[in-house]
Amino acid sequence: MAARGFAAHAAHNRRKGLMFVGLYALTFAPVALLLLGIVPLVLGNAMGSVFVDPLGFALRYAPLATVMVLALLARSYFGFRREVAEALSIREVSAKSEPRLVRIGEEQAILQGLARPRFGVIETRARNALSIGATPGQRMIAVTRGLLDALDDDEIAAVIAHELAHFRAGDAAFLSLNHALFRTAAWLQTNNPLKIDKNVHEKVQWHMVVGVVLPIFLIVMGIGGMITALAWRLVRHADASVRAARDLVADAEALRITHFPEALQSAIAKCEGQGYFKGAERYEALLFSGNPAAQGGTHPPAQERIDAMAGVASELFMPGRQRRDTRDAITRAASAPVASGGFGRRGLQAGLATAAAKAGPNGFVLADRRSQEVPPRPGLWLLWAQVFDREAARAWQRGMYDQLRWRVEDDRNILGATDEMTLWYAGALAAGLLFYASISNSPGEFLDKLSGREWLRQSDAAAGEIFCSPTTPGCRPDGTMNLSGK
Repeated sequence: MAARGFAAHAAHNRRKGLMFVGLYALTFAPVALLLLGIVPLVLGNAMGSVFVDPLGFALRYAPLATVMVLALLARSYFGFRREVAEALSIREVSAKSEPRLVRIGEEQAILQGLARPRFGVIETRARNALSIGATPGQRMIAVTRGLLDALDDDEIAAVIAHELAHFRAGDAAFLSLNHALFRTAAWLQTNNPLKIDKNVHEKVQWHMVVGVVLPIFLIVMGIGGMITALAWRLVRHADASVRAARDLVADAEALRITHFPEALQSAIAKCEGQGYFKGAERYEALLFSGNPAAQGGTHPPAQERIDAMAGVASELFMPGRQRRDTRDAITRAASAPVASGGFGRRGLQAGLATAAAKAGPNGFVLADRRSQEVPPRPGLWLLWAQVFDREAARAWQRGMYDQLRWRVEDDRNILGATDEMTLWYAGALAAGLLFYASISNSPGEFLDKLSGREWLRQSDAAAGEIFCSPTTPGCRPDGTMNLSGK
């Protein structure tokens, strides 16, 4: 059942957040276990790898895998504000550099009983605002230069009250978690070698060819592919759970604080169709004015927001109320509406919508702005950038993640692979099976070679000792295999 009211909406966010963290750990911990399973091979303890004793390995390393996954989640969760600020070129401001914005923002924070957030400005003529920050110490409200110039003081107060309500309801924290889920899934999809999905920078899928030599790797890749597919379904579900109703709840809370519905109505109307700026498509859910669901966004239509206010706060409307406006005369003149009647200066009456307030095209259709092109192959440049140009490295990584999030859902199957990659996988697996069947003298020998046990045993023997898992029959307390049979 949909949550109703501010308190119920906040509780809904908390429940969903805890549920997603739990599902996240259950989904990604097995991937971490598979990756950890390769470590013994590198250290020379081949018989102690996940391939020989999967259950024993999982029991020993499950806590470490869970810690790794939660640490990766926390890194993305708490780094979200920095990423958004960098991607959207948000400049943090002070009372000295932007006195009007900071003064209005501090007033609204006091009215809502919140600690003063940080404030930022995006230098663009678009009219929009957003709130980011997973914790009280990270909270920031950023507005565009176009919004600052176009809106009077009461309208800006209404916008900031709306954004502060998102903090109190837990929307900003929930969106940070949503982003962290996606980032982790995208990181694993990009960097995890144990997956079937196509390497977008290779024409020949060499990881499939190598799997022919040791088919157990193909089986592990199949498991990894299924887990990856499940992870992406979790990400899609998290995206779908970002409810458009959150803006209606934040609007209602802003009205409760400001008691000025005309100001919020006119702010919504002035931003409608003027909201797009570079990079906005990446963070549409954060925006004050974004796309409705019909256009691929997460917001209710502007007209629905305006009409909702007229219905729930009709007694607060006071047409002709004096507006606060501390903009200079030049800025006011530059942002004055072309149409006669001075829209925004006298406010909207309850239940009425002027032609200027009617919801039209939003100004940007997300699908038209989303690049699905794969960034160029980084080569050695990425290694250099990771050390000396972190911003460029993060920009390349965002491009890789963007094409993953916005790629067409091309009928991926239970293995998380397209038809093309499934053919590669099936061909490699069939080749491996035929090869080992041709050199085996018995079904037992075939299974031993297919699982890799024989090659792993030989690898350890060449190193002087055969290492093993404690749960493997014949394993000594010191972790070496008893080959004498006694």
